Amino acid sequence: MAIESYLEEFVEVVERGSVSAAARALNVPRASVSRRLARLEESYGVTLLHRQTHRQSLTEAGRELYRRARRIAAQLEDARRAVSALDGVPRGVLRVGVPPEAGVEMALARAYRAAWPEVELEFVATHGALDMLGRGLDVALHGGPIDDESLIGRKLLRFRTVVCASPDLLARRGAPTVETLPEWPCLLGFDPAGRPVAAWPLWGGGTVAVSGPIRSTSMASRMEGARLGLGLALVSERSARRLIEQGALVPVLEDAVGAMTAATLIWPAAEFMDPKVRAFVDLATDVIGRMVQARDAAAEA
Repeated sequence: MAIESYLEEFVEVVERGSVSAAARALNVPRASVSRRLARLEESYGVTLLHRQTHRQSLTEAGRELYRRARRIAAQLEDARRAVSALDGVPRGVLRVGVPPEAGVEMALARAYRAAWPEVELEFVATHGALDMLGRGLDVALHGGPIDDESLIGRKLLRFRTVVCASPDLLARRGAPTVETLPEWPCLLGFDPAGRPVAAWPLWGGGTVAVSGPIRSTSMASRMEGARLGLGLALVSERSARRLIEQGALVPVLEDAVGAMTAATLIWPAAEFMDPKVRAFVDLATDVIGRMVQARDAAAEA
């Protein structure tokens, strides 16, 4: 087996967290992966991994090789995609990142499998910042800004964010103002770099500082926390609509705090776009667009 394949397996071992997990992902015997990893270490004359019963860690040499091997593995995958793209038929395994609250996986799977039965789908829960290469994702549905030049995106829909609170919390504390908002407990998410959010946007421009003892990557969890009276939450008005109509959540500061943001399909930039990724992007754009139109029509009825 070529050294390039050993490097790809080494990358899998690092990113999957163990030899066993890498072997399952590669669909090869665990012993084969262990043997090839040992040969790779022998070839370079260094130890790449510290191995213990329930954990592994990279040596300094291992970190350096991983940094370079990851780039090589990406280039090899790009080459495979270029070759497979010649006949234009989607096939293989497609790994899709989806926020837990999106709830669109099976609708997409049904439509995609009906059109392209040679593709197997793997949906991976994603939160906040996306390390697509590190998680082996081909495409992902992401809400919020994307500040990464290595990614390409297609906007699916725009939505308004709104601050919500439970009626009980407002009865106990009164209504917040922009000036008093920093004193309120807030349920916070994370920015694209993975840092806890420390400010919310103002419609008139600028931001207002916020803080709170509870943080979650899931907007659905933050919305539930607001419903339970744990604090204020800045959430999608579209997602919160039912709870607002039921009286379980109350919008506050509607004219002062919030922003328009977008749900976007993103994928790594490459010279050749894999047919299965292109097919998914086109299909998801259509399916999600029709789902949004149906939900909006039902809400207005």
